[in-house]
Amino acid sequence: MASPEDKFLQQLAKGEIENKELIDKIGRIYEWDRAIAACLQTTPDIQETLSKSCDQETRRQVICNVITPTDVLITLAPQFPQEFFSHPLLDFFILEDPKFLSRLEPGVLKVFLSDPECPEGFVLWACRYGNKTDQLAILKRSDIKVEWLQLIARWGVHPKPAEKAMDRLIVLGKSWL
Repeated sequence: MASPEDKFLQQLAKGEIENKELIDKIGRIYEWDRAIAACLQTTPDIQETLSKSCDQETRRQVICNVITPTDVLITLAPQFPQEFFSHPLLDFFILEDPKFLSRLEPGVLKVFLSDPECPEGFVLWACRYGNKTDQLAILKRSDIKVEWLQLIARWGVHPKPAEKAMDRLIVLGKSWL
């Protein structure tokens, strides 16, 4: 015979629980909070409430859920940068608002851009729209591409990274035009 906790989790998995009942369950048992945070049938308000949980794994489930509001994602990004940058709808958010990543706390994007595993799409975005710190992080990468240098030199709105990119292109015998 299933315990009340197991019965709740089974009902949640089947989508048999109303959001009002979910709200009443929040904060009682971490295992429930984690399951609710991962549930696609919850509401953005529930996700926002769970994003403030003192349980790290609950917050991780919130940032991975596709129904989580973008403001909540931005708030959780410093705690879970890998999960944020792996979010299945991130490309859509950036297409909808090219300055979306600019809303991140300072340093979050810089750390991700410095990582050799950072997808090229994010690097290309930062070359054009990133702040000075983001572009300088790209310039420090050992695997920097000529295309990235050209984008920073041509489109970078910050003089220091643009100048550094031009200097590197000159050394490489490449044009920034």
